[in-house]
This record gives sequence, C-alpha cells and structure tokens, in this order.
Amino acid sequence: PPSLLRLPPSLRTSSSSPPTSTDRIRSLSSLLSSPPPLDMSGVRFLAVALSALAAVLAAIPLLAFVVAGWSIAVQPRMAVKWMQKKFPNVLFFKPTQDLAVALTIDDGPHEDITPELLDILKENDCHATWFIIGSNMDACPEIVSRIHTEGHEVGNHTMYDVASWQLSQEEFVDQLLAADSRLSKYYFKDGEGGPIKWFRPGHGFFTKKMLETVEVYQYRTALGSLFPLDTLFTNQGRNIARYLLWRIHPGAVLILHDRVPQKKQTAMALRSLLPELKRKGYSIVSLSELLKLNRT
Repeated sequence: PPSLLRLPPSLRTSSSSPPTSTDRIRSLSSLLSSPPPLDMSGVRFLAVALSALAAVLAAIPLLAFVVAGWSIAVQPRMAVKWMQKKFPNVLFFKPTQDLAVALTIDDGPHEDITPELLDILKENDCHATWFIIGSNMDACPEIVSRIHTEGHEVGNHTMYDVASWQLSQEEFVDQLLAADSRLSKYYFKDGEGGPIKWFRPGHGFFTKKMLETVEVYQYRTALGSLFPLDTLFTNQGRNIARYLLWRIHPGAVLILHDRVPQKKQTAMALRSLLPELKRKGYSIVSLSELLKLNRT
C-alpha cells in the first residue's frame, strides 16, 4: 500500500514532487532492513500462563493422592454419609442420636487370640459382630461356638483371607457359600425367625456384581465408618484407641482385626477403648443391635 512506501525523513527531498519508483523501492528496503520492535508483553504473559497451567496439571495427581490418603486415614463424616446415600444396601453407619456404636472384628477366629478378646468384651459388658473366615473357623470351631454363646454376632468374611473383588464370580460364590454352611447355625434371628446374615468383603472393597450376588443369598453387606488402619501396625493399641475416641460418633461402625500380626495390639486397643467409651455414655453393640436404634 502507498502508506508503507512513504519515504523516511532522511530520504525525503525538498521537492514537493511525488516519489519515483526508485524512491519507493529504497523506502521499502529500508523498512525491511530495520523493522519496528515487537511488543513482547503479550508473549511473556502467554508464556507465564502456560507455565502456570502446566504446574497445575502436574500437581493434580499429587493432590488427588493427598486427598485420597487423607480421606482413607480420617474418613470424614461427609464422605461416609455420601457413601451411605450412594449405596443404601451397604451399612456404613446408623444415623442416630443414641450413644451407641457397633464394634466389628474381622479375620478370626484364632485359638491364641480370640479368647482374650472375648474376655475383654465380657469384662466390659460389650457385644460385637465377628466377621469369620471359614478356614480359620475350621481350625477352632469351638471358639465360634463361644462367640455365639456369649451373645455376639457372626458374619461371613468368606473362606480365605483374600481380596473378594479379585475372585472370579464362580470362586466368590463358592467361598461365600462354604463359609455360610459353617456359620448358618450361629446367625441371629430376625422377628420372623429368619437368619440375620451379614457379609463383609475380603480386604474391604466390593463391586456392584458382588452386592447383587450376596443379596441373592440373603446377605446384607457391612463396611464401617471408623477404620483406624490397624492392619498397618502391630504395636499401636493405645494410639488406635485414641484415634477412635477422637473420631467417635453416635451410630458409628468400628472395624478392628483378630489377626496374628495384631495379636497384642487389638487387645491393647480394646482395653483402652471400651472403658473410655462407656465412661462417655456409649453402648458397644453388634450390627443387628445398632440397627434397632431410633433413626434421626
């Protein structure tokens, strides 16, 4: 365009005559050899914005890991309530204002562990729901009989200590029913005389198919609202009790373990926990007893 071909002051003549073709060529050459400086502020802003976005995207996996870890460790009530609403057929906790909590103990029985735990419960006039592994029961069936005789409830924790969600459908059903055949005479009865059958998946995770399957066999799945990650430790009984007392709430479902690595730890935790809960006015009951409480 003509505007680009105007002569710079150094090339202008005093004459008012229009520029010649040679003048225009010289003017264009001068502009191309010395272009005006670019405004870099917009480029710098875009670079900073892209760097910030990259940092945020890189931090998302770490943030998700931190949030997930915090949620598993603390088990915030809001998250537990959301889970209870999303999976109404799974028991996580009982909405109630009554000062009562359900104690559940997984992975027993063991001949050299369970009797001491039963003694502690008896001393404190407490009941629990014991999620029994069938193969462990085979080694000491008389202990399951004692659990039942002393007013405790039993639930099905499959035949072996494996992650239920990793089993094939056929193997899962086989394990569920094998444990069921051993436990059937020990189940509590409902108001109509039918068995009250609780199931807890091995290693604590379930699938939709698993829930549908156990319901066919009249089981209700129970997880919990307070799990102190006790299987990660072996000698933290008092700290586990402190954690549970810090997080306790009416209608909570507590999860502890009857396992060889936690042999001393669980006993220590119960000896610290149960008297303090009772001092605070709480009753420690089985899952079925918890469900009988008034709903809020």
